[in-house]
Amino acid sequence: MKRFNILWLLLNSLFLIVFNLLFFTIGNVSTFNKSVWISYGFIHFAYFTLLLTTLLVRKGSEAHIYGRPLYFIAICYFFVELITGITFILIAPETTKITIIIQVILAAIFLGLLLVNMIANEHTADNAERRETNNTNL
Repeated sequence: MKRFNILWLLLNSLFLIVFNLLFFTIGNVSTFNKSVWISYGFIHFAYFTLLLTTLLVRKGSEAHIYGRPLYFIAICYFFVELITGITFILIAPETTKITIIIQVILAAIFLGLLLVNMIANEHTADNAERRETNNTNL
């Protein structure tokens, strides 16, 4: 593995290392209820989706333009999820119903926004390719 890739892997792992270290050392893991573990899982899901956003960006000369809204949506979802998840971890509600409902709604909003933007990116990229092809044929 190249040194560059190792450095990126370490940078990407930094949040997970710090978050998990704090989660398991500050909290009393044996007393955590299901709501806490659900929130813990959704925080990790949000972080992994942020990391995987790179794979969702359409490749090409305009990739940076197509990627901006996707990264923005993923970053916003991560921070909203982090705040919501930490709130649920601190409150630790006995019932999991409200935790699951809110977490699933946040994830659905994120996925909906992400998919709409990916569809728009595909449509824009296809139109740009068609326009470029027509210009070269003239």
